[in-house]
Amino acid sequence: ITGMPFSDTSSSGSCLPAITGLCILTVFGVVVLISTLQPPVPTSSVAHIHSYPAFRDGGNAVQGEALARSNSAKKLVDSILRIKQGTLKSDTSILVSKALQDKDEPSTRKQNEGFRPPIVESLFHPGNKRCDREFGYESLVAWNETTAAFCSSSNSAQRSSLYCASTVVPFLRMATRPHAFCTSENLVLDLSLASEKAACLKHRPGYKCDSADFRMYRSGALQLACQLTPNFGLNKFPADHLRDIFDGLRAVDSLPRADVQLDEQITWLLVTRENGEYANLFHAMSDVVSAFGATFMAGLSLDQTRVLLLDSHSPGPYDDVWLMFGGKPALRLDSLGNKRVHIKHAVFVPPGYSNLLLAVDDVFHSCDAELDLLKDFRSATLSALHISPSLRTDVECVADGEFITTQDPEADCGVSQIDNVITVIARRPYNKFVQHSFIGRMIGNEEQLLRTMTAAAPANTLVLMVDMAQISFADQLRLVAQSDLLVGMHGAGLAHGLFLPSYAGVLELLPRFDTDFWKCHQFIAGWRGLVRERWANSDISKFSQDSSGDSTIVDSKQVADISMRMLQTVVQRREDGVGSGLA
Repeated sequence: ITGMPFSDTSSSGSCLPAITGLCILTVFGVVVLISTLQPPVPTSSVAHIHSYPAFRDGGNAVQGEALARSNSAKKLVDSILRIKQGTLKSDTSILVSKALQDKDEPSTRKQNEGFRPPIVESLFHPGNKRCDREFGYESLVAWNETTAAFCSSSNSAQRSSLYCASTVVPFLRMATRPHAFCTSENLVLDLSLASEKAACLKHRPGYKCDSADFRMYRSGALQLACQLTPNFGLNKFPADHLRDIFDGLRAVDSLPRADVQLDEQITWLLVTRENGEYANLFHAMSDVVSAFGATFMAGLSLDQTRVLLLDSHSPGPYDDVWLMFGGKPALRLDSLGNKRVHIKHAVFVPPGYSNLLLAVDDVFHSCDAELDLLKDFRSATLSALHISPSLRTDVECVADGEFITTQDPEADCGVSQIDNVITVIARRPYNKFVQHSFIGRMIGNEEQLLRTMTAAAPANTLVLMVDMAQISFADQLRLVAQSDLLVGMHGAGLAHGLFLPSYAGVLELLPRFDTDFWKCHQFIAGWRGLVRERWANSDISKFSQDSSGDSTIVDSKQVADISMRMLQTVVQRREDGVGSGLA
């Protein structure tokens, strides 16, 4: 391999932290920004049922989009003006370049006149039926079919129940087995019997023992007024969290009086996250994907739910994403003290390591048709943070402090028309939320790569290099949702492939050709139906390490050439309406 696209071979690396955020763009003193302004519309029957409420009602969707657009514009303009006033520094978070219109190439952005919402499609269209069966909604249906009663009662006055689907999902790691999903009615959590904290799990000693953020569930910490059935057994639950939790289950004749009654009108999603992973984009999203899939398995819409975090982790950079569930922030169990808490409707969400994002390499094979599961997840996430998920057709800019929105390509916004956006993720040491003064897989020649890619780019193409650790998650999504190509070293930041437009592409860079890296980001790109390639450094002398981490001097010409070839494909897909329902 000589620095060309890396071939897909089995590997065993890991997706390590790379906290990732918006780029407010400063181009020759003028601040520019591009936004996605078409209304979000469901593209599958499951999206119609399962996605964020605005997607289920055409009228509300339009109103919701108008509100989202207004809020997004205000936030972005505020950020831009703060940069211009010098109160928000941008020099450490972004490098910007632009291919200006003085090149001879014509504009690559077609005007999308006569836009109409996509037609609602069937759930399993022919192109991805196999993918859905193995990794998407249909795999969750198969999992759900293993449901059995673990605790049942004939007492109609105060009836409790526990139903669990315990199975082995073949593409997940051995250590996470078995894989369990449970629903419960009339559950009492006695937090006085779960007040002691531990760094390690009881049933998986030595696993991620970083900080004492997990509860030790003694007998009676969970109480249900029902009789355990022969189906119940601790061996039906994975050792990461659920086995510890259900080790504290006690079946009682009647429930004790509760001190706290959680909202009975909604279903509470009980989530426990791994140590440290809440501050890592890839692993944080795996927890949210698990919760999203659990609402589908429970037959719920997102507005009927809210998240209850059972762990004691500190606030993290991605906490706002829990707004997806019921429009409210996650409730922390720690905020309830040592009281008895009654939950009318509960779902025990499978641990984050028990979903498709954590698939093992040796079971993955080509699956390049977009999964409705991840398409819906993208739409729900963007909607929760009031970010439009659709095609970019308008131009927004700020010139001389004035905010302008227009669909006229000839409009004078003080900048050239921007047709394409290439976002390059920079990995740099950071100390926000977690300590990462040493970080791996940095690009050692960022500015050279930026200049080379800019020179190679067609007219009206904006090339950005972004240190996303310096920017809020909402602003990260605003940028990614309008990017055509995402380029970056293997790391958690490439999990933003979850939020790219369906027509977009991902170029993953690897620091060494002789080291195996987990193909998690290739999986995501495949399951999103994105254009995807890998490049590996073939010159070991370009790889170095010091006290701040390791870095690679990438071959900027090779990376630029691959990027521009990918961009041509992306532009064609965009113009063909890929992801819009018009293709």
